[in-house]
Amino acid sequence: MLRIGMFLATNFAVMMVASIVFRVFGIDQMVGGGMTASLIYCALFGMIGSFISLAQSFVVATGCQKTIILAIGDNQNREFRTEPGNLNYLDIAGRSRDIDVPPGTAAFTVCRVPVVVRASDAGPLIAITRRDGTRNEVSGSSLDQQTSRQIFDHTADITRLDVFVPRHTIRR
Repeated sequence: MLRIGMFLATNFAVMMVASIVFRVFGIDQMVGGGMTASLIYCALFGMIGSFISLAQSFVVATGCQKTIILAIGDNQNREFRTEPGNLNYLDIAGRSRDIDVPPGTAAFTVCRVPVVVRASDAGPLIAITRRDGTRNEVSGSSLDQQTSRQIFDHTADITRLDVFVPRHTIRR
């Protein structure tokens, strides 16, 4: 909702600046329809340009990055559960699933893959659980391109990520 509000506010600001510039330089008189036609022209092309820019940024963000980086260490302590709970989510096939979320953890999904974040006394680590039940660990806070692609492409090969963040990086 905030994104839409910012989109509209930015386009409104552009139209206001354009109307002032048009008046100062007399462009509104040069355009046969006057100020109203000029503002409609600005609104039309400004919003079309915004949608093109939004589409391009989405393609760049999802296509070029190709890796998932889980920089979660800047969380505040209050984001972690104080009591046991569960995360209800839809898996890749659209089935409703539940996982337990114990105290001291936080949970969310990335492309319908549940991610459980835990504080750890060791360095950052990601445990990857696969469809066949195997589990492997990756040191650090980012996944390689192949693993990230499996998540982005909704292949269902990866069923869960457990992310361990150093306890000292969590703000109190």
